[in-house]
Amino acid sequence: MKPIKILTLIVMFLSSFFPKVYAKECYVQVASFKNGSKAEKLLKEFDKKAFIIKVNVKGKEVYAVRLGPFKDSLECKSAAEKVKKEQGLKPMIIWSNRNYILSHLFKGKISDKNYDNSEKTLNKAQNRITSKVSDKSYIILLEKAKVCIGRRDCKNAVKYLKEAIKRNPDNPLLYVYLGYAYIHLNLYVEALQAFKKSLEVKENFPEAYAGIGYLYLKLRSPEAAVEVLKKAYELNPKEPSYAINYAISLLQVGKEEEALKVLDNLQKIYPFMPEIYYNKAIIYIKLNRLRKAKENLEKFLAFTKGFKVYNNYRSKVVILLDQINQILRSNS
Repeated sequence: MKPIKILTLIVMFLSSFFPKVYAKECYVQVASFKNGSKAEKLLKEFDKKAFIIKVNVKGKEVYAVRLGPFKDSLECKSAAEKVKKEQGLKPMIIWSNRNYILSHLFKGKISDKNYDNSEKTLNKAQNRITSKVSDKSYIILLEKAKVCIGRRDCKNAVKYLKEAIKRNPDNPLLYVYLGYAYIHLNLYVEALQAFKKSLEVKENFPEAYAGIGYLYLKLRSPEAAVEVLKKAYELNPKEPSYAINYAISLLQVGKEEEALKVLDNLQKIYPFMPEIYYNKAIIYIKLNRLRKAKENLEKFLAFTKGFKVYNNYRSKVVILLDQINQILRSNS
């Protein structure tokens, strides 16, 4: 088999990975407590990058104090060393998925105005909604649903979310979570209805458009995905998952140059995000600009070195890079 045919097969195989992979963020987890007041006390010792997150560990809720997010692993490690030296604590480095569906809403102090992502957007929206609702018992149900989604126990997630919606039907986030839970259950009609209901509750809600776009990508309908992902992207162009999925949809409908522009703009904001370089490489391969593809794949490998979460992708990128090098040598 000729190298170019091998390369094409590898690209087709790898292209299905990154629509499902969202950028990872690096945090320093300073300490965790069973008692929220202790976490709040420790929070006062740190600057604006500190916040408290409530997580579920083996069925028990704990309050973790975290610093971040940081631009890259070196900055993250440096912050961890500083905490260890100045506070005498044993911090951990946490790589968190930016896909909010699988994580928890941030609690506490988040005031880094230069950094924007769906977690913050959701948190701000959640706070505005919560302040207007007298019965806040739905929040417990939402937290339970998120834990279930993280465990892929989406039947129970749907149950909790439906009960939460009964208690607070004007919360657009609940319908978004419900939509993603339905997607995991392969109930695509129900998922679309949930996302559309979110838009009925809150017009131009970017998370709902992003959910519909993700659903269309999953259903291999890139033309439909482009329309809704463009809306999500225009409402919040700094959100990486919107930009990356929008670029992927543009690529799939043959608008490679437009996809590159979207990723170039995102790269200016997040220059250390590996997924940007991977997706740019795929676009350059389709445009037969193999040297640019090689350059971006090498950056992907450089930025993911030492991070286990990327190991599976790194091994496949190495194979792809080797094929590109073979073609470039044969053409020289």
